[in-house]
Amino acid sequence: MFLVTSAAAVGHAAPDRAIIVSRHGVRRQFPSSAFNFSLYAPGKHFDTSDEAWGAGGEGMGVLTQHGYAAVQRMGAYQSGRYASLLSAADGGCADGAAFVYCEENMPRDEKTAEAFFKGLGCALPPLHSEGVEYLIDQGSKPRGENGQCALGTQAQVEGRVGGSVDGYLRLYKPLLAKLSELLGCCAKSLCPAGMESCSLEDLPGSWDPAHWYTTFSGPIYAGKYFAEWIELTMLNGMDFAWGKLSVEEVMELSAFVTQYRAFEFDLLAARPFGSALLSHIAASLTQWESGQREPALAHDPSPRLVYYAAHDTNLLYLAELLGLKWLSHGYQPNHTPPGGALVFEAFGPANPANPLDEWQIALYFDIQTPLQIRELTVLSDDDPATTPSRVPVTIPGCSTEAEGDPHAPLLSAPPTTTASSGTCGACDCGQCVPTEAYSNPAYGYDAFCRTSVYQACASGSAYADRCMCSS
Repeated sequence: MFLVTSAAAVGHAAPDRAIIVSRHGVRRQFPSSAFNFSLYAPGKHFDTSDEAWGAGGEGMGVLTQHGYAAVQRMGAYQSGRYASLLSAADGGCADGAAFVYCEENMPRDEKTAEAFFKGLGCALPPLHSEGVEYLIDQGSKPRGENGQCALGTQAQVEGRVGGSVDGYLRLYKPLLAKLSELLGCCAKSLCPAGMESCSLEDLPGSWDPAHWYTTFSGPIYAGKYFAEWIELTMLNGMDFAWGKLSVEEVMELSAFVTQYRAFEFDLLAARPFGSALLSHIAASLTQWESGQREPALAHDPSPRLVYYAAHDTNLLYLAELLGLKWLSHGYQPNHTPPGGALVFEAFGPANPANPLDEWQIALYFDIQTPLQIRELTVLSDDDPATTPSRVPVTIPGCSTEAEGDPHAPLLSAPPTTTASSGTCGACDCGQCVPTEAYSNPAYGYDAFCRTSVYQACASGSAYADRCMCSS
């Protein structure tokens, strides 16, 4: 049995194992096929070239040199917590102490992992990429034999956000006005018929099924794109916002980024595209507790640190599936900035910080502050200005209380063993369901079993005791 404890219960004690799910470091902004910059921001310059951002060299992809350096700083800081997990008897880094999952042909993720481990003081372990496109899945294309596991439809998404995205214009009117004034938006040719002049909030919007990262075009998406541009330039140490905004004002505008991602990467998307990663993490924890190899994993129980080189989307999917919330210093609620990471710390029964005879985990969201990323601050706990943000994160559900420790609410994790329900043939999406022992929604197997692309119900599957075909 694995139990989830409040982070306060373990304090600053060193864990016995750790899992890190990290977004890549600062990247350059992507070019846009939706926005003609000369119409949205007349007279202002937007450069998406690698040269302008310091990206693209030495296999970096869109990761910038500044972003690489910031991640390395964070790795150096985290070495104070996790170096002991990687150390060998001779004081160096032990072979096999860490395992890294990274999608193939994703250089910004690979280089982020390299920078983090360099900061830890270790060479980057060999990357495992086989099948990882399904594990670290952003949702960029439908899955399943017939593409039936996909992002939500227009009606589903609108039903999740309150009826219409246009309703958010009322909530974001002051910020839209501020961003519109900053951009000088808009040229007359963008304005609706009959209007001589207009601003961002006047622009029409529509459902956009062709681009997985857009969902809805219109004012809120424009706010997201340009606010993200300004945020990334600021974090990358560049001139930003044409000298008209402070760092705090830039992060205020990033509310467009977090809100728009809430439209895109909600529970509708998390179930088909995040369940495999969540189940993979649960299996990693399970094999640490049992000491027995989980056949669905590429690593055995011996690595003490498992690192997933992932994206903001993956962090948001985990947040949706587990009901997680965080508010990092300097950021919007549930923001997933470049270099941000969900960290699962595992404490064995012999750990002095663990009063129980069962394994426990504590969960955190770790990220440097915006100014620390921008200025490449050397991080330490010596001063609040040099201390990164660490938010203890609660995993809601099945709350119990540790005997003799009323301040440590515990959550039951999935059982490590259960009677097998037998195997069955592969099911279509929606017909493969969890077995009774794994039916608690908090375990995360509902969506995993229902996503046929992972073949959880296939004959001979390693998950035959967790997923079964419904009648």
